[in-house]
Amino acid sequence: MFFGYAVKGSVLRTWGDSPLGPNEQTFVGVEADLTVVMVNLSAGLYRNVSQGADEDPWIVSASVGWGF
Repeated sequence: MFFGYAVKGSVLRTWGDSPLGPNEQTFVGVEADLTVVMVNLSAGLYRNVSQGADEDPWIVSASVGWGF
């Protein structure tokens, strides 16, 4: 595949103790993927829908992948 794209709905759930993010929270959002030749770029935006989510309501994600 030389070129492709996708837009996806996504649910992200965190759990346990982690210094990297909020514990036991649920996020709902959208992700966009773009593939050119064999390189995949992805970006997402998630909204916190858990109770008490006033502190950190948004998470942004990004990734790069190589397909073969």
